[in-house]
Amino acid sequence: MIQLPHSAADLMPHQRPMRLIDTVLSVEPDGSGTAETVIRADNIFLDRDGALLPEAVVELMAQAFAAVSGSIDLQAGRPGRTGYLVGVKKVSFPGPEANQPGVLVGDRLTVGVRPTGEFAGFVIIDAEVRRHDDLLAQGELKIWIASDGDEQGGPA
Repeated sequence: MIQLPHSAADLMPHQRPMRLIDTVLSVEPDGSGTAETVIRADNIFLDRDGALLPEAVVELMAQAFAAVSGSIDLQAGRPGRTGYLVGVKKVSFPGPEANQPGVLVGDRLTVGVRPTGEFAGFVIIDAEVRRHDDLLAQGELKIWIASDGDEQGGPA
């Protein structure tokens, strides 16, 4: 049994500077959960003004799913599975500035993920990124989960 919150460092293959998620906060039996990150000055997805690029929000969503799934795998006593982001759909930024999450160094973000469908190794997830109670971004991602031996050839 793992205790939550739990460091994401040992739940996913990403290493800094590509590992953006710091901590898994919650995991539910249906595979949903929340993770957290604090935006640091050395984040490779900052623009020259120190704002997080909108593209990084999609990576945060995918990595939150990886960390939550890694937590479930660890809890089940099995090795972590490899997943690949293969699709992005309906990502929106409902804040006052369209397509700009407005995230700066020092901001603490929570990322919620919820699987909504699974078929032939593909998982569809709904995800949202929040700063405190403010919804910054939401979207739908498609993740391909490799099974043993699939990683060489990719999805069929």
